[in-house]
Amino acid sequence: MLIGKSAKPRAFKNINIKLLPVHYRSSKSAWMNQQLFKDWFHSEFVPAVKKHPKSQKLPMKAVLVLDNATSHPSEEVRPCSCHQT
Repeated sequence: MLIGKSAKPRAFKNINIKLLPVHYRSSKSAWMNQQLFKDWFHSEFVPAVKKHPKSQKLPMKAVLVLDNATSHPSEEVRPCSCHQT
């Protein structure tokens, strides 16, 4: 994910941001925050983790390692439909 200050950066003036090979989001500080993280986790990470093992005929296993940054909500992202151990 790429985070910038502007919702519509001038550098991407004639470019459809949704077609970029990276997910662009904006925040006032251009820093990760809990809301951006939760949005990314539920809309990008979880679907990708579900899709990849199915496409490769692998068991559903994934690990996401996070540090203790304040932008990483600890309990709020755990309850998902993914299997946990």
